[in-house]
Amino acid sequence: MCNKTPATELLKIKYPIVQGPFGGRKISAKLVSTVSNLGGMGSFGLNSYAPEDILRIDKEIKNLTKKPYALNLWVPLNDDPLDHYKEEDFEVLRKVFKPYFEELQAPIPDFPNKGMQNFELQMEAISEAKPPVASFIYDIPAREIIDELRKRGILSMATSTIVEEAIMIEEGGVDLVVASGAAAGGHRASFLRPPEESLINTHLLTRQIVEEISIPVIAARGISNGKDIADILKIGAAAVQMGTAF
Repeated sequence: MCNKTPATELLKIKYPIVQGPFGGRKISAKLVSTVSNLGGMGSFGLNSYAPEDILRIDKEIKNLTKKPYALNLWVPLNDDPLDHYKEEDFEVLRKVFKPYFEELQAPIPDFPNKGMQNFELQMEAISEAKPPVASFIYDIPAREIIDELRKRGILSMATSTIVEEAIMIEEGGVDLVVASGAAAGGHRASFLRPPEESLINTHLLTRQIVEEISIPVIAARGISNGKDIADILKIGAAAVQMGTAF
């Protein structure tokens, strides 16, 4: 496997491997720092975290590694259904799913705290924390946000599921693009088309995007071992992003 690629050079990592940014409290500073310390790049999904928690977690990571890592946020959807989601709506779902949580002896989630997921305040925390990399999913932040990150020495990454999204990401000034194929074990990251219209094989998607843009492409989804990594690098990917494998 060739370890020297445009992505490893830009991100300043030893191996072209990025750990997928798990969210939903399934991630830890220890995992992120371990991946980074071993030569890849760890990532922490922060969509459900309040700004003060972002600063705290970033400090924890910095205490465990001096190597590059990424903090990840979801870009808000236009006309996000959550903007109109009320507590009574939540209670209806709570009653439906209560038996399943009881059977599993798991706590029932509380009503979402919208203040925790204020993107503007989360971005202020990211800017203050100054991680080496800020990554995004579900859309691209405004150009002024990307420019401000660059002024602070923070690289940016964004996720695409079709070629048009990758082109839009490059035009938006983002430094690297993640080509997210149909084998995603987690979220569908599409934002220009519905998810069902954005299901392209990872290898095919990577080839298509590499041909159309000049920034480094990180291939993601369905990559779980060394052979998978070597194969995807041969077709032009500058790195891979792996979630389930970690």
